[in-house]
Amino acid sequence: MLDRINSRALESSKPQAFETMANQIYHSLESDIQPLEMSNSLTGVIIEVIALATSTLATTDSERKLAVWLASCDQSQFGSGMVGFDVCKLPWSKEGLEDERSFLLRAIDAAQKKLGWEKLDFEPNPAHVSERLLQLQELIAAVESDHIQKGYGGPGDHPPEGFPRCSVDGVYLHVMGCVVCNARGV
Repeated sequence: MLDRINSRALESSKPQAFETMANQIYHSLESDIQPLEMSNSLTGVIIEVIALATSTLATTDSERKLAVWLASCDQSQFGSGMVGFDVCKLPWSKEGLEDERSFLLRAIDAAQKKLGWEKLDFEPNPAHVSERLLQLQELIAAVESDHIQKGYGGPGDHPPEGFPRCSVDGVYLHVMGCVVCNARGV
């Protein structure tokens, strides 16, 4: 287990020039915005810190649905390089877009401030994580109501009934469990 922890901590601190891009988060309707490209390891780190922040801050069902959807981008369950996504396909609602976007922007800001990081079994590199979170913030901020597209049909589109949370980390569970526990191999 220690080797996995050290590997994840080292990978999350590698300079971008040495990373092999494996996942991409992008905005399909805004070509002027640079896609967020990350290695598998860094993708895992970003999804975990976002899952911790969204799970802590979510107070409405639409916010919980977004938290579950993002947590379902769990490559320990769905495979390395398989969890990139188009921000237009998150479970946005046209009538609630402003509040939902505001929630995700607050959650990204909270993740930058290390909300919940103490629950991780490694220490992410704050500079690299912050840089990617800022890119994600730009992608999310650009989503408009006419950009919303029907979901991709993945597990995040069908959150578990009642929005259960992990008893260890407090993260909202997706159909395959807790993204943080899954990354630990628990």
